[in-house]
Amino acid sequence: MNKHILLLFPLLKNIDSSKHGISHWRSVDKIGKRLSERNDADYSVIEYFAYLHDSQRLDEDKDIEHGYRAKVFVQSLLNEGKLSDLTPKQQNQLLYACEYHSHDFVRSNDITILTCIDSDRLDLTRFGIQPD
Repeated sequence: MNKHILLLFPLLKNIDSSKHGISHWRSVDKIGKRLSERNDADYSVIEYFAYLHDSQRLDEDKDIEHGYRAKVFVQSLLNEGKLSDLTPKQQNQLLYACEYHSHDFVRSNDITILTCIDSDRLDLTRFGIQPD
């Protein structure tokens, strides 16, 4: 896992116990991998999404801007050349998925973006919510 993500996680003191921390990121990664094996979504993007989408949360509850902050963080990593293995298309997919993952409705027909969103939502069981 990229040390930049861990060191810049605002909830760092609770990173292991956070409902939006490492355990959740690993679950999203695992779910995303399984989904991408079935639907041909780009697992490279999904894997980055798993570890970045909630990395800029300021609290565990309502933080409606955390997706936007995650996008800004990803853009800074891209600008620094830290995600240089991603193509421009993959970069755009990752940026979009991070920014909009917590919105009720995502306007995209891109299977990779939708798989990122589904991977996150399918881990709602950690809150006692059974996804439909």
